[in-house]
Amino acid sequence: MEREILEALAARTEPAVVLPRLRWLQKAREQRGQEERFLSFWEKCRVVMGPAVVTRHGYSTPLAEHDLVAVMGEVTELIAAIEVDGSQVVLISGSLLGLVREGGPIAYDDDIDLAVLLPGDDLTARERAIQWSQLRGRLLTAGRIDVDYEAFHRLHARMFTSQGVAVDLFPAWVDEGRAFVFPHTFGTLGSSALRPVATLQGLPVPADPTALLLSNYGPGWPRPDPVWTFDWREARHRFGAVVAAWNDITTDRHENGSGARRLVLHCGAIKTGSTVVQRALYENREELAQS
Repeated sequence: MEREILEALAARTEPAVVLPRLRWLQKAREQRGQEERFLSFWEKCRVVMGPAVVTRHGYSTPLAEHDLVAVMGEVTELIAAIEVDGSQVVLISGSLLGLVREGGPIAYDDDIDLAVLLPGDDLTARERAIQWSQLRGRLLTAGRIDVDYEAFHRLHARMFTSQGVAVDLFPAWVDEGRAFVFPHTFGTLGSSALRPVATLQGLPVPADPTALLLSNYGPGWPRPDPVWTFDWREARHRFGAVVAAWNDITTDRHENGSGARRLVLHCGAIKTGSTVVQRALYENREELAQS
């Protein structure tokens, strides 16, 4: 199996096959008390991949290879654009993990993860979905988020920096004093884990970063794990009510679309380039906002 993995990594093929195999191999080594053997093999994998990393997104350039000052400058601009309506933004998942554990980006991470703390408590799933949709519509009209990605109707949104770094936006909220952060925390923490927003190295983070990391990664979060994978199927099951409400809303807007949302669906259908479409949206934002 090791030979097949190395060959695939060298050719940069089959990431959806390679990652599960790496995960299986890692667990097999751990069960036999051979953790060091796996780490030695992983070093061979890194050499074969060169500057690239393999993730669920495929093969990509790690954050460490980019101009991080420029990337975070654009992320800061995005955060400011989001927060004008009363929402707050914090780093979560891999971005929070790197900041807390390593003082910066994880060597094998390739994107930025942000949670948007939606204002207001104790709303229904549909009200949250509408609230999230309205925010995304505003960001879309302003050319802040990726048009092509919106056409997939996923619960999280995405933008790309000028260097091509993906920035994912996830909804978060408080209900009955409990914290909900899609996709990993479903009411298992109190609201005090999220609010008030704190800062770490000048970046916004949840009030209790350790609690969020434990909820996301489990007790092993302090230990680097280059082949860790997230269970998206389970996440969609946990957040089923909100996911269903989101699907209903996007279906309604597909059938009765207007304005920016209608343009998103059209652009997604014809596979128009993200950068071109985002520029067009921005240039026509006033007209779209009134349609």
